[in-house]
Amino acid sequence: MVFLNRHNVLTDHVMPAVGAVFLIACLPFVGAQIVVSTSWGFIWPWSAGTTLSTTKSAAPQWFKAIQRSCDQYTSSKTDGDIAVWAAFLGVVIPAVWLAVGLSGSFKLAIAYNVFRIGPTYAHFAHVYTLSHMEAHHRGKLFKVKVFNSNPVAKVFNFWIGLFHGVLPGTFTESHQLNHHRWNNDINDVYSTAGYPRDSLWSFARYIVVWMCYASNISSMWYFAGIQKGEPSYKEKWGCFWRTAAGTGYYCAFLYGSSVVFGNMFTLVTLVYPFVEGNVLLAVVNWTWHMFLQGGGPGKDDDYVNSTTIENGEEFIFSEEYHVVHHQAPGLHHSKYAKMFEDHEAEGKYDIIFKDVNLFELGFSAMFKNYERLAGMVKPNPKMEKKETIRLLRERLQHCWW
Repeated sequence: MVFLNRHNVLTDHVMPAVGAVFLIACLPFVGAQIVVSTSWGFIWPWSAGTTLSTTKSAAPQWFKAIQRSCDQYTSSKTDGDIAVWAAFLGVVIPAVWLAVGLSGSFKLAIAYNVFRIGPTYAHFAHVYTLSHMEAHHRGKLFKVKVFNSNPVAKVFNFWIGLFHGVLPGTFTESHQLNHHRWNNDINDVYSTAGYPRDSLWSFARYIVVWMCYASNISSMWYFAGIQKGEPSYKEKWGCFWRTAAGTGYYCAFLYGSSVVFGNMFTLVTLVYPFVEGNVLLAVVNWTWHMFLQGGGPGKDDDYVNSTTIENGEEFIFSEEYHVVHHQAPGLHHSKYAKMFEDHEAEGKYDIIFKDVNLFELGFSAMFKNYERLAGMVKPNPKMEKKETIRLLRERLQHCWW
């Protein structure tokens, strides 16, 4: 059992209080950033959301031409947009960061953060989505060879992510070898299943859980232990040392930035993105694993224990088919929809959300707005609204321990 997944004075009372204070302190900054980012998306809608990732036909002709020319550099012949995002996120944003650092302007550092997150947080969303995909594809998104090796195999987790608060090891080690090993069960370092999800107090506690994961603390604790049914002791210690090395690499990057550009610049452009990004990601994962039933993974229906959103507003590389992702983590994103549609036709799902914003879904649940939640559910002729509300409430409040 991970040390945070318990019920005691620390986890039930102290951690939620700490998380609440943390959220209150962060809210003015994160809230302002989201307002500005969303406003930018309304002003320049082409660049917002997911239009550059879900379909090439949604982008202007000049961008489609760039995508086609980049297809040759990706492992899949239709993933040229990933190469475009890698170039933008891995070259342009760091170059702007460097220029702002050399300028010494605090105002430009603030403006840089708006540019970094992007219109309707599109840049931020692609960093985390592609870091996630890169880890699951074991660094094989690109087919680039230099001296018989691939220098960009882990470019999202070990370079691009540094500017957005992704610590090496979170996706490359913990997400794959802990989260997908335990699928939200009690040994999952960022499980949501021990506390009701229709509760702001529970979410305040979860912020602490998530930050321990995001900083690799709970992951290293987990890898340093050994339990029945786990990988070998030697294998887990290998994960521990790789995670520790990744954490040290990130800290060294922060230290180097502080030496060259100063503490304030580093705080605003590197530490703040870590806080901001992981507050948002905590909401995302809370929502991905919000509706539960039964006794845990392997003991119940996996079509229930992850959230599926059809045609979601943050539909980047089919990530919102989260049930499919947990069933087949290494599946190419282009195949998610077909697998989802096949299972839906077989009647595997009883609740599917459709045409909704992931954050709106999560906060509607936290504020116990069951009527609104029911309105987000794709119509099911076999279920009346009253039954849908009852089922949503039951699954939000069900805990596995």
